Amino acid sequence: ALVLKKAVCNGYAEGMKLLCDLSGVTCKMISGTADGEKHAWNLIKLDKEWYHADLTWDDPEPDETSRIMYTYFNVDDTQMKADHKWNAALYQKAEGNEYRKKDLLCEDYKSFRSKCEDILEKKSPNSIQFMVKDYDQDTYSDDNLQFILRYSGASSLRMQIAGKTPYTMLYFKLQY
Repeated sequence: ALVLKKAVCNGYAEGMKLLCDLSGVTCKMISGTADGEKHAWNLIKLDKEWYHADLTWDDPEPDETSRIMYTYFNVDDTQMKADHKWNAALYQKAEGNEYRKKDLLCEDYKSFRSKCEDILEKKSPNSIQFMVKDYDQDTYSDDNLQFILRYSGASSLRMQIAGKTPYTMLYFKLQY
C-alpha cells in the first residue's frame, strides 16, 4: 500500500501498523469478515483506550485523491459490529470515544443543518462530510438538502452514504 500505492485490506492494515509502530502508537491487526468476505483492519491504542480503524473502507472507490473519509476511523466495537464481524475473545475491547472527529458528528438533522450552514457561509468547499445519528431517507431527502446548494452557491451536489444508523456518514461532493 505504501510503496506500490495499491493494496487490498491486508496491505492497508499492514501499512497502518507499520506507520503506527514507527511513530510509537500501539497498533494491532485484526481479521474477521465484512460484508460476508474475509477482511483485515486495525486496532489502535490511544491514551489507554482502544479503537478500530478500517482504512480500506474509508478509501473512496473509485479513487478520489482529495477525499478523506472518517466513517471507520477510531470507532468502538459497537460501531464496528454494524457491518464487521470478528472473534472478540481474541482481541482487546475497543471502547474508546475520545478520538472521533467530533466536529463531524451531528446528533440530529437540526445539528447537521446548522454545521453545514456554518461551513458553507465561510467558504465554498469541494466536499463536506458529517456523521449523523438520525439518518433516514425522508429527513435527509433531496428536498431537505437543497439548502446546501443555496448556501454554497454550487450548481449541483452528489451525496454518498456509508455506515448504518446511528453511525451514518454523509459525504457531499459539490460542483460549482
